[in-house]
Amino acid sequence: MRERKVWMSVIVLLSLTVILLVGVLVSNCMRFSPWNRHMDAGRNGGMMGNSGMMGSGGMMGNATSANTATIDNNQLHQLVAEGEQGARIDRAKKTITYTGGSVNLVALASPHGVPNMTWEIDGLVNPTLFIQPGATVHVTLVNPDWGYMHGFEVTKTAPPYSQMPMMTVDDVFMLPPLPQRTTQGLTSAHYHMTEGEMTLHPGTYYYICPVPGHAKSGMYGVVKVT
Repeated sequence: MRERKVWMSVIVLLSLTVILLVGVLVSNCMRFSPWNRHMDAGRNGGMMGNSGMMGSGGMMGNATSANTATIDNNQLHQLVAEGEQGARIDRAKKTITYTGGSVNLVALASPHGVPNMTWEIDGLVNPTLFIQPGATVHVTLVNPDWGYMHGFEVTKTAPPYSQMPMMTVDDVFMLPPLPQRTTQGLTSAHYHMTEGEMTLHPGTYYYICPVPGHAKSGMYGVVKVT
């Protein structure tokens, strides 16, 4: 079991390296391409590719990972608004309660305007999420950050987290890390996104960023399935 964990960690690290290199190459290509010069004029762009990496924890039900894509600011705001529908948001307690058997969870990784290395969900920073057992949770991960890649992982392992959480936590669900936004300027930026589905049994879980050092720096929150 320990040897399998080490091999999984090596695979994850290699995947992170490849994704980072691809993100840098794509960003550089877009920066000098004719398509990129027209982004401010309202033309939409996309980069599609199959991507998926799921954990093998026993707490996960059916889980799937869809394609990655890029979205603009208008599409990002629409996604956030859709995520807030059907959710009871308590800003004072920093909690979000999802009711029913279908949940639309939109997780923004360290977006502009919130503390560095944090999550924003439905307008709250690192909120506690309440989800019903057996609900189908559709997770959309968006990386609006500049300078860092981010992924989304659900685990039963509680904080504090090490510098390399993928070697020490039990993964229940994972969406692979995404590159930074396409440009530093927010008005012309496009954001990488991916999505997947999970079903959780009753218990306490934690959503974290699996990229080295991020969860340790505070990029995590609580999920209570009751």
